[in-house]
Amino acid sequence: MITGFLKISLCTSIGARLEDRLYEHLEWIAPPRLQAHELLVEEMIRAGLEVGSTTPYGTALMRCGETQKQLGETERKFVQSSNIDFLTPLRSFTEGEYRTIQSSYQMRMNRCNQILQKAVSLKQSLYKFIGDANRLTDKLLELCNKPVDGNSTTLSIKQLKRLVEETTFSQILIPLQSVLIPTRPSTGGTNGKHDAFLGHSAYLDGFEDVVEILASLQKPK
Repeated sequence: MITGFLKISLCTSIGARLEDRLYEHLEWIAPPRLQAHELLVEEMIRAGLEVGSTTPYGTALMRCGETQKQLGETERKFVQSSNIDFLTPLRSFTEGEYRTIQSSYQMRMNRCNQILQKAVSLKQSLYKFIGDANRLTDKLLELCNKPVDGNSTTLSIKQLKRLVEETTFSQILIPLQSVLIPTRPSTGGTNGKHDAFLGHSAYLDGFEDVVEILASLQKPK
């Protein structure tokens, strides 16, 4: 719905929108056509030449026509850039990722797996990293769900400790706010060597032998 409202705002001609929609549906390239402001430009310049380009009125018509032409070109560029830089990404999000967010748990899980598989296909070393991250997650969930008696104040986590201390275990970044704030390049344009995250990254190094159990109803650890 929001993309439709934005399209109406950026392309106000109903006939033009219907024609573009038809060509888009048929996957055809729409033929070039003169917009309303372009027709106005032609008529103003033609009228100026008929009156006389050296007369005051003719000169005014031709100057207004040239100004209108510049305004029309600016409008065309704005509509094109709005479609490329805003409407198309927004449509992609609303028709893709947004539906996934609103979908069932199973569909979200399948989409997550697809994203991870694509990442692994682009960089094979991520396969082990994702596997280690899943193992860590499973151990943390196991720890959280492990039942304890009412008098216990600590719990052993030797298995979790051994997992993280493996020599081949991947580096797991701790998501501190200080290292998650990106910085923009100091110069404009494309900069492939720019590091957006300049903070000192902190990685998971290990766990203590025991974890404390808080004295509340749910016994959080």
